[in-house]
Amino acid sequence: MADKLNKKSTAIIILVIAYTILTIADLISTLSLGELVQYLEANPVYSYIGIPGIVGINILLLLAVFWLYRKTDNVDSRYYCILILITITILKVFVVFNNIQVALDPPTIQQAMAVTTEMKVQSIKKFSYMAFIPYLISIISYLFFKIDHIISIKKK
Repeated sequence: MADKLNKKSTAIIILVIAYTILTIADLISTLSLGELVQYLEANPVYSYIGIPGIVGINILLLLAVFWLYRKTDNVDSRYYCILILITITILKVFVVFNNIQVALDPPTIQQAMAVTTEMKVQSIKKFSYMAFIPYLISIISYLFFKIDHIISIKKK
């Protein structure tokens, strides 16, 4: 039991901090769009639960991944937890950048209202493709790396 509590967690703590900062930046940059948010928000769950629900999901996801990382002794599971947080964190960078670009040159209400569901779906696909290919490459690379390497968890 003592070993379980003494596992190194430096990587996950750094990622939790980065994820939290970027989630806050995402929230601030989204809210900076004001009344345009209701027309431009591409997150598909926005129409069901709004911004507070999306923030709640982000918190729950972060807590779940952190808990799983700390709970497991399986190196593969710990790697996938890190990979999930890195993927989402990097996607948040792109979302914040996109929000800032829109805020710097905001569309009119009429232009924002003209954004269709299809346009939002295309935006989501663009961000998903940016994340999926490196994600797949990372998983495959890790599986091949494990063929020749023994990987263990560092202890404090």
